[in-house]
Amino acid sequence: MSRQSLIDLLQKLLGKHELRTDAPAQGFIQIYLMAQKRLVAMATLVALPLLALHITPAFAEDDPAAPAMGSKPAPSTIATETPSSPDSNEIRARALQMTGRPSRIFNLDGQVEIVRGASVFNSDTAEYHAVEDLVMAHGDLTMRRNQDCYTGNTLEMQLDTGAGYMTNPTYRLQKNNALGYAKRIDFIDHDQSVIEQGVYTTCEGTKPDWYLRSSRLSLDSVHDEGTAVDAVVHFKDVPILAVPAMSFPTSETRRSGFLPPEFSSSTIGGAELMVPYYLDIAPNRDATLSTRYISKRGIQLGGEFRYLDPTYDGVVDAEVNPQDQLTTTTRYLFGYRHNQVLAPGLSMNWDYNRASDDQYAVDYSHSITDSSQHLLPQIFNLSYGQPWGAIGLSTSNYQVLQDANNSIGKPYAIMPRLYSQSSGSDEFGGFDWSLGTEYTNFRSSTLVNGERLALNPQISYPLTGTYYFVTPKLLYHLSSYRLDRSLNPDAPTNPTLSVPTFSLDSGLYFERDTSFFDRQVTQTLEPRLFYVKTPFRDQTNIPLFDTGVSDINFYQIFTENRFSGQDRVGDANQITAGLISRFIEMDGQERLRLAIAQRYSFSQPLVVAAPTFSSKQINGDQVNYVTHSTIPSRSDFIFAANGKLTDTLSTEAVWRYSESQQSTAQLSYGLRWQPAPMKVINAQYRYQQVSEVNPETMRQVDVSGQWPLAARWYGVARSNYSIVDQRILDGLVGFEYKQDCWIARVVVQRYLVPSTFAQITSSSTTSIFLQLELSGLSKLGTNPLQTLKRSIPGYRPVTQMQY
Repeated sequence: MSRQSLIDLLQKLLGKHELRTDAPAQGFIQIYLMAQKRLVAMATLVALPLLALHITPAFAEDDPAAPAMGSKPAPSTIATETPSSPDSNEIRARALQMTGRPSRIFNLDGQVEIVRGASVFNSDTAEYHAVEDLVMAHGDLTMRRNQDCYTGNTLEMQLDTGAGYMTNPTYRLQKNNALGYAKRIDFIDHDQSVIEQGVYTTCEGTKPDWYLRSSRLSLDSVHDEGTAVDAVVHFKDVPILAVPAMSFPTSETRRSGFLPPEFSSSTIGGAELMVPYYLDIAPNRDATLSTRYISKRGIQLGGEFRYLDPTYDGVVDAEVNPQDQLTTTTRYLFGYRHNQVLAPGLSMNWDYNRASDDQYAVDYSHSITDSSQHLLPQIFNLSYGQPWGAIGLSTSNYQVLQDANNSIGKPYAIMPRLYSQSSGSDEFGGFDWSLGTEYTNFRSSTLVNGERLALNPQISYPLTGTYYFVTPKLLYHLSSYRLDRSLNPDAPTNPTLSVPTFSLDSGLYFERDTSFFDRQVTQTLEPRLFYVKTPFRDQTNIPLFDTGVSDINFYQIFTENRFSGQDRVGDANQITAGLISRFIEMDGQERLRLAIAQRYSFSQPLVVAAPTFSSKQINGDQVNYVTHSTIPSRSDFIFAANGKLTDTLSTEAVWRYSESQQSTAQLSYGLRWQPAPMKVINAQYRYQQVSEVNPETMRQVDVSGQWPLAARWYGVARSNYSIVDQRILDGLVGFEYKQDCWIARVVVQRYLVPSTFAQITSSSTTSIFLQLELSGLSKLGTNPLQTLKRSIPGYRPVTQMQY
């Protein structure tokens, strides 16, 4: 039957339904089937309005050539715009030739295209079974579904459910740019598929750098998860990991399953292997369970549980080694951190930590930061805050991990502390005021126990103008004690401390336009004078619970009390002079800040940070307290500078000069050059005079950096060198290599264990980090990123570099 005869026959059958004949020379036939699975016989004409045959000038466009993988072509993902929505049940088909029974089956030949919703099928030949809603396609086959693309030899798929299969397929997944080939793909539904005897990778090219070969690979686009059975991971055609089963994410979405094993090595623990399992309990709950094998110490079990809600969050983590092979004891570490908002303004938090022994942090750590931890806090806080101020209750205690060569005292346990703080601004005729009260109960097994009640009211009257400020302030300190004399009969029972303080803070503000490294800036000049008058009160009968001499810096030198805490109020008749100069660009950015300051005493300060009511025994050693003041009339001279000299070069410096010793008490200066991402060099010099006996107790040079060495190669390094001890205290060197679909990291860190800091010996430990990151699959080895970020200021992961 000729084409025109077919058209005439269909017009007679369809009646008023017009059949257009404006077809091109190629004679494409396009069939529109409206969302019905069942079509009754055409002779009844009951369902004819549901079927319309049109000849239209539509042409199919060929897909671009797809990249190859091995000997199998991998298709490209192409979004095809269609008149129907992705969720539409409308079916559109076209081909060079069509035969069959429209109510049952359509046979399509030549440049076939079938479209339903977000699915597009192209092939040489195809059959559509209307009753079953089934497509069977053969020859030069391509399927695009949800922007994923597949090619193969044969296809059979039920369109409404998305169930079917494809033989000898290649595929490319749009979400994570994964591709591969297989013997067969079974489509379970629109979101799940199973790849039989297949290969999976995210690398382009005919020879991928890495690939996963498995007998069965299940992909779930709803949960963004892949699960492989009898899986072998190949890198550079060398099998590096073989597991009976493994799961991996196909996006950044969380999901339960085994995480990549972590390999590491240290001289303290030996070779280590950790296998973690991640539990995605709920959107706001998760947990990680781990088994860690340490060659020198045995099996360690660990776990971490995290939770997050609108009003509370927290982390519980624990690890235990039931039988340490070196100590033959059970060793553990436990931590629990929690924060919660109980009501508007009312909050609660705690941080509880406990270790089995003093050496746990050293023996089971992989960095100098973790191994140098000596105080494990056990803290609880309950507070209520409003605009007028806050009230609260807290307790605190610490487990001290003692260093055999550098013993430290255990802080007092606070059981409990009750406090309140209120303040007001520009009230009662322009006055500012504040009132702090505190009750604290101090407990110790070796020191004098006692209770303290402290009251700290203050009032000030700020006077400000466009170029000046003057702020007179009156403060009062009142503290009362009730001491337990069972450990020290010579201690007073109820000492008190009552001290008023007057201060006057003042300053001026000048500015001028100038240039800084060829940039137009505004330079400020801000002189400041700060006067403090506090009368002397004998405080030799007052214990030291939580008080010490504050470290002098540019902030502390402009405060009324040279002590921290409530147990000491320094007598003062002094003035502090300071000068700040800032260079500010036109956009408001501060380019550089310079500051100098020094404090002058008009009379000799007498109050010292030591009780003198007795000598006493501490762990069998006699302690004699200093009873005379050695405080110089002039404080250390302080100079500070920080800023960006150029867009790529920044600097910071602090210098403290002791006039009484006529020497430098502290000096620190550093430079950072960062011309581009992944390019940073840091250099810092640190000096500190810890004692008059050994003025060079600390003198260190710290150099670190990250820099590209060649195409895709990056080097990382750090050296913290002690000039006094002539050795490296903390050293690190490593390399990173970034390919399009994988990253390799090798980092070696060597540092002194904390027990050697006070008395330098040859004892040190070395940690080795090896990690292979396979994009779209997993990370194998031990992650060194946290170590690199802590050790190298300005470090940036190479995963952020785009090629």
